[in-house]
Amino acid sequence: MTAIFGTAPGSLSDLEVISELGRGAETVVYRVRRHGGDYTLKVLTAPDAVKAYPAVRREAALLGHVGHPLLPRIFEVGLSTAGPYLILEYIDGFPLSELLRRGPLDETSAVRLAMDVAGPLAAAHRAGLVHRDVKPDNVIVEPAGTGRLIDFGLAARGGVHDERVAGTLLYCAPEQTGMLKRPVDGRSDLYALGVLLYECLTGRLPYRAKDAGELIRLHATAPIPDVRELSPRLSPTIAGIVATLMAKDPDDRYQSGESLLGDLDRLADDPAATLIVATDQRGVQPMGTQRLIGRDEEVITLAHRWLRARDGNGGAVIVEGPAGAGKTRLVRELTDAVDSDGDLTLYGKCVPDDPVPLAPLRGAVERFLRTVGKLPPAERERAAERLRRAAGRGGPLLRTLSPLLADLVPAPDIGELNRHEQFVTAVASFLIGLADEFQGTVLHIDDIQWLDDSTRRVLQRVTSRLTGTPLLVIATSRDDGDNVAALDRFGSDMDATLDTRVQLRPLDRQATMELVAELLGAAQLPGEHIEELAVRAGGNPFTVGEYVRAVFDAGLLTPSWGGWQLDQAGLDRLEVTGDAIDLVLKRIDGLGADSRRLLVAAAAGGRSFPTDLVAAVCDIDPRWARSMLAEAESRRLVTATGSNGYRFLHDRIREALLVGLDADVMRQLHQRIAEVLEAAAPDDPRYVYAIARHYALGEKDRHPKRVYLSGYAAGRLALSEHAPAQAREFLEVAAAAAAGAGVTPQASFQLALGVACARSGRFVEALRHLDDALRGESDKLRRAEIRAQIAMVHNSSWNPDRAFDAVRRGLAELGAPLPRGKAGLILTTLWSVLLGLLVGRTKLGFGTARGRDRDRYRQQAVLFDIATLALSMRMRRAMRATLSLRALYPINRLGPGREYAQHMAGLGVIADVARRPRLAAFLFDRATAVAADLGDPQLVAYVAWKRGAGSHLAGRDDEANIWNRALIEHERWFELGDYLTGVSTVAMKYFKRGCTAEAEVWYKRGRAHLGPGAEAEGAAISAVGAVIAAQRGRRDEAEEKIEALRRFLRANPDNPMQLINLYGARMVALVERGELGEPFEQLTTEFATLGLKPAAMVPEQRVYYVYEALGRLAQCREGGNIVAAERVVDALGRMADTKPLRAFHLVARADLQLLRARPAEAVRILSGIDAALVPLEAPLVAYEAARVRARAFETLDQPGPATQQAKLAQMIAVEQQWPQRIHWITDEFRISQHTSTQHSSPLSTDEPPPPPAAPPLDADRFQRRLEALQQVSLASATVLHPRGLARVALDETLRILGAERAYLFLFDRELDKLTPLVGRDARGNDIVELTGYSSTLVERVRRSGEALVMTGSEEGVALGSHSVEVHGLRSILIAPLHLNGRLRGVVYLDSRVAKGVFTGDDVDILKAITNHIAVSLETARAAQLEVAVQTARRQRDVAETLRAAMADQNSSLDPDDVMHRLLASLARTLGGDRAALLTFDQDHLLVAATHGPAAPLGTRLRTLPADLRGLAGPRVRSVFPGDRPPFDGILGATRCWWAHRADQRGAPYGILLVGASDEGVMTEAQVQMAAAIADQGMTAYENARLFSQVRKMATTDGLTGLFNRNHFFAEADRLLLAARPRHEPIAAIMVDIDHFKRINDTYGHPVGDEVIRTVAGRLRDALADGDVVGRYGGEEFAVVTPSALALDLADRLHQAVSGPPIPTEAGDLPVTISVGLAHLHDTDTDLRQLLARADSALYQAKHTGRNRVCVA
Repeated sequence: MTAIFGTAPGSLSDLEVISELGRGAETVVYRVRRHGGDYTLKVLTAPDAVKAYPAVRREAALLGHVGHPLLPRIFEVGLSTAGPYLILEYIDGFPLSELLRRGPLDETSAVRLAMDVAGPLAAAHRAGLVHRDVKPDNVIVEPAGTGRLIDFGLAARGGVHDERVAGTLLYCAPEQTGMLKRPVDGRSDLYALGVLLYECLTGRLPYRAKDAGELIRLHATAPIPDVRELSPRLSPTIAGIVATLMAKDPDDRYQSGESLLGDLDRLADDPAATLIVATDQRGVQPMGTQRLIGRDEEVITLAHRWLRARDGNGGAVIVEGPAGAGKTRLVRELTDAVDSDGDLTLYGKCVPDDPVPLAPLRGAVERFLRTVGKLPPAERERAAERLRRAAGRGGPLLRTLSPLLADLVPAPDIGELNRHEQFVTAVASFLIGLADEFQGTVLHIDDIQWLDDSTRRVLQRVTSRLTGTPLLVIATSRDDGDNVAALDRFGSDMDATLDTRVQLRPLDRQATMELVAELLGAAQLPGEHIEELAVRAGGNPFTVGEYVRAVFDAGLLTPSWGGWQLDQAGLDRLEVTGDAIDLVLKRIDGLGADSRRLLVAAAAGGRSFPTDLVAAVCDIDPRWARSMLAEAESRRLVTATGSNGYRFLHDRIREALLVGLDADVMRQLHQRIAEVLEAAAPDDPRYVYAIARHYALGEKDRHPKRVYLSGYAAGRLALSEHAPAQAREFLEVAAAAAAGAGVTPQASFQLALGVACARSGRFVEALRHLDDALRGESDKLRRAEIRAQIAMVHNSSWNPDRAFDAVRRGLAELGAPLPRGKAGLILTTLWSVLLGLLVGRTKLGFGTARGRDRDRYRQQAVLFDIATLALSMRMRRAMRATLSLRALYPINRLGPGREYAQHMAGLGVIADVARRPRLAAFLFDRATAVAADLGDPQLVAYVAWKRGAGSHLAGRDDEANIWNRALIEHERWFELGDYLTGVSTVAMKYFKRGCTAEAEVWYKRGRAHLGPGAEAEGAAISAVGAVIAAQRGRRDEAEEKIEALRRFLRANPDNPMQLINLYGARMVALVERGELGEPFEQLTTEFATLGLKPAAMVPEQRVYYVYEALGRLAQCREGGNIVAAERVVDALGRMADTKPLRAFHLVARADLQLLRARPAEAVRILSGIDAALVPLEAPLVAYEAARVRARAFETLDQPGPATQQAKLAQMIAVEQQWPQRIHWITDEFRISQHTSTQHSSPLSTDEPPPPPAAPPLDADRFQRRLEALQQVSLASATVLHPRGLARVALDETLRILGAERAYLFLFDRELDKLTPLVGRDARGNDIVELTGYSSTLVERVRRSGEALVMTGSEEGVALGSHSVEVHGLRSILIAPLHLNGRLRGVVYLDSRVAKGVFTGDDVDILKAITNHIAVSLETARAAQLEVAVQTARRQRDVAETLRAAMADQNSSLDPDDVMHRLLASLARTLGGDRAALLTFDQDHLLVAATHGPAAPLGTRLRTLPADLRGLAGPRVRSVFPGDRPPFDGILGATRCWWAHRADQRGAPYGILLVGASDEGVMTEAQVQMAAAIADQGMTAYENARLFSQVRKMATTDGLTGLFNRNHFFAEADRLLLAARPRHEPIAAIMVDIDHFKRINDTYGHPVGDEVIRTVAGRLRDALADGDVVGRYGGEEFAVVTPSALALDLADRLHQAVSGPPIPTEAGDLPVTISVGLAHLHDTDTDLRQLLARADSALYQAKHTGRNRVCVA
């Protein structure tokens, strides 16, 4: 040692040099001995080696902490006088090069050797180390044959900053020699390993040359030789592995050593298999914590919420915490599991300065689509079909979302109109569609504190459908003070769907220590040192990681003879401020000034950046740049993305690089980036936004014209991509730059800026820019286009007169001016219509316009369309119709297209209003067909909207509800204004009739679409909100909305439509409040001065006149002027052109007659009003009619009917929640308050409710009660059959009272008992067999004659009914049917869902219904008897026979039992003693069922007997003495037989035979009756078969025969509920088949199914009777066991499956499973929580090596 080092320091004095192993230019290697053991001593002798000592310490620590068993162990690193040295493990053996001199290796040995080398390389690459000299001399073969990779002497972290070629050229990758401009990274080592493997298999190198230059060229350009050319016996798999390793482009090689090891492992397991290689193309996962530490509860919370979402209960989750808390890592823990289950995960990242609209969602979709593009063709096509279904009708709108999506989902180009809202809706619908297609999707939006407005709007749209969709939206966000506002905004946007919040706190001390230990890897330190590191680092996971890396980088951790030393003094010098940014900066500083400058430029460029770009920005040679970025990647600052790009690994790294930069420096940097980008990719659409952004942030005064042009280009692109807000921002920057440069923007620029302002709600600015565009444009056609935009802005800002003026000017620009005079307008319109009809009918010139003519006609059509909207707002119907007709000629010249469909729909409205429904239907159908052919969902919606509007204006939509359906079906695709107009009209339609609840639902539906800046669109719907609030007694709310409408009209006075809405809302508010004095008179006077004609108002606005009439009549009752009331009522009659208005007029007339002291006349007028209103459901009319009747009956001195009508009015008011109307009735008629209003009612008013206080009101139930009475009444007038009437009555009763079943029993006086008439279930189906009810309680009601309510099974037992327990009945309501004091029957209702379903309040309404049923049944029965008494007598016996037969057959749901009963019934009916069912079995008949002495089951008839051919109905034959037994003796010795074809689902199933041994003849009546029984019986048989199949399908997994997921949960829940009260042990076991995807990929899905079936069988066989097992999903199974020895069971399951191989079509396959076990804890609130813990244990088993059992 002294000879080497002079004075041997430290432990070197213990070393004895045995020999020199090698010497190079910079190193000397010795074999040394210490304490009897041999080691390797490596001394660095380069002149500058001392300077490299810190780097040597770092590399030694990094290599040592990798901890791979095949890497040479490092025992000491130090510094001596001779230079730095390392003492390493001595590896005994010989170089691989010596072995190869003897010849090539066989394939098995070569594969094993490759695995020995690939393992250490993969581990080193994870640590950021690259060997750079993989060759046979650096692989030592031990005596046992194991290959050991040595000599990391040239290793560098990622790359080096010089241009020397490191390594041996014979094995160097093209990028390592500089021939390929790519960084040297781990894939370079894999290339060298490929060359080495080629040499091992063939005994030759793949490339040979006489000089180094030629050799370098061959490695870079020559084709890859196939190893089988020299060794034909090699397998295709090994050839594929070598070819992949030696790919020229690093992106085409294996991306990681793990991926290579996976293929080598599969090949070693099955050398004969032909495998598809390199299927796993994931890159190197940097070394660090692979486990998620300290977040178990948070993972369980996310997993639990995901399971709910996957079951269809979608929602939103927010994961919040400080920067570096591990939010993204936590969510990835879930999404990795979701991915492995085959569900879909989408990941989008928000970046604060990303200029691309919708960037997070674009990125998420693009990532997914790239995986789809890599699928095999067949799978790719299936995936594309799923994408097409998910896109739906929004496909054409999604073209701009993703170019890849446009390629995979072809859709027509529908033009670049203002489709921002529809685009947002289409994206939202696409996300929902993906979730539905994949039956489970996680959308992870990262860093929503930087969420852009476009993505925010999409997520707002998603929320409306989220709760019923298997989609889970997970957002992560920082929660510091700077970001809390954005976090709150997101919570507000997601509203109730955000039901889970996960807040990440700092890790506790124990978790932090565990994280530190994980990050240290094989560098094991004493516990006190780990604790010290944990305390210094704090509890932020990112900071902990940075701190541990800083410890490594500072060389404070070094190996020391089997242990590790921590430099305590060095720790004190390592300053830590608690801010991770300082640690990041220290790490960056270690790279050098050039590297930092490069990374700063990259950080200014964005989160992701191309290498060549930042190299050009910094004026650095691209080769140096790649090398520096590779070094940065090795230090976990950036990661490679594709062939020439990188992205920062964490936002904190990017922030650290930019912190503290001078503003001028930042501007210079942005300017430089913009110039480089523009020079490199001037026409690349990917960089349009980035160029504009960097110019905007750069030195704008330096090149203002470039700022202008780039902003203009980005603004145009943003407009085309439906992002008007972003377009406006780009264009405003461009405009400012143009002004600074003295450049006058062209007219097209001003037009684009005006359009962007208009589409983002900035109308004043839009008009200014459009006026500028008009001044700068001379072309008439383009001027007309600008005027059209001006007109649209005026329409949007509710200035219809100015809009119409702009249209006039635009038409004049086109040479088609509108005449000012009426005569000229009429004549020119007629001429235009005639020309249009001529073109349309003859097709001469139809659709033939081209070029500039076509543009002119199109612009005319656009202007006409804008004008019709303006004229609608001005309520100028005649002029609107005129312009629609004038459009007929230009649209026919244009032919089928958008403008054609729009105007055809508009003409359809005109035809509807003109009462020409056939013509209207033709026009709408034509428009619909054109819109559908164009594939434009917005246009389809527009046409549907127009159809609904036409139907409404024609007065036909009250019953048809065409507009309602259109608004629901096409909701996503409407323009906001159109949608709100339709919603407001529908809501007012319901309000006018008094259906306040429905009106409020529609109102809220419309309000949900209102966003910021939609005040104008919200004006109309404010009127709706005002009248609803007024009717519901919410005075302050009504006044607030009326005032909002006033404010709008002050800002937009030229708006008669909204003015009428204001007057209507005020009138409703006054009448509902009973304020009929001066304010009422003033309002009517003001309205009269407007001079409006009712015919000019839309139907729903005429509610003003209804309420004016109600107000005038109320005034008369207080002594007002009856003449004024008569005038108003007459006016109402003249305008009453719809059913509701006519009904209101009848009520007003009746009230007027009452005021004239003619009560009888009032009753007469109202006599027919109820029946007319039943199909309409008009509670307000019914209320007013009942109130007038009550007054009339009082006047006629009939107190009983008066009280009854008053109570009816009161009940209606309660149902609709009209508090003031309840009080009106109570006060006027002095009746007690309804029981539902006596205490604290939910009827919200601004006045305190009258005491006493009360239970909440179920208004919906009261509403259904009234409807039920109406339905029963209507049925009694139209249904004569008692059973049909009973069905209607029972269905309505079930609906309103929430029961499960309802039975009607009629009292048979002759038998003195109740007989069942009909039973119905809640789905509207007949209950064939009336069983499972409490006959004891029914009999009790029959005898007592009093109704009975049972609110719990205990109460039923106490009443003597034990069947309530047997059948699980929890709530029962029974009421008698009385007529004229005599019992006629009983109505029975029950529910097994919950206790207390029925209350005492329900008895009254059920009594009312039963009384009505009794009267109606008696009437129906009398009518039937009167019509057909003789027929009834003749058929009574037949009917009873059929009924009995059907009751018998339907009493069972077992198919075999049903058939047995059917055959017995047929034999009984026909007087036979034997029967059989013959079924068709190919060409034969097979005996499938028998009754009596017939042939055995399975007997075959070889041919179809002649007597049974051509059966179309029943057939009877006699068998005479001496004849052979028919049908080969199947029926034995029979004297007469009957045959009938048995059908199922309309197709022949078999033949039913009945034989009789007696000589009696079967009568025609018996024959026909038997045929009817047979037909009904076969139906019952089919139902039983279907029930059996459905029951099996509903509970059983089709592949395995185990319980399916739902039934497993049901059975396991029962087990858990039974065990918990008794404190019995319960455990959950989760099982997952290891590497199942590999099985599927290798052998195909059929083999995979075989494996799943066999595993399921082995699991089932290993379980006890009390255990519950089910298929949880995919290759995952779940078990719940009551066994106290659950761990033994888990081990038994593991051994049962993982023992013998599984036989399959592909041969015996070894299969293993991972098992997770969790015992029930007191903290487990339900089964899902227990399973979630078992699932966590399963993940632990999988992550720690698989094929094992882990316990939670």
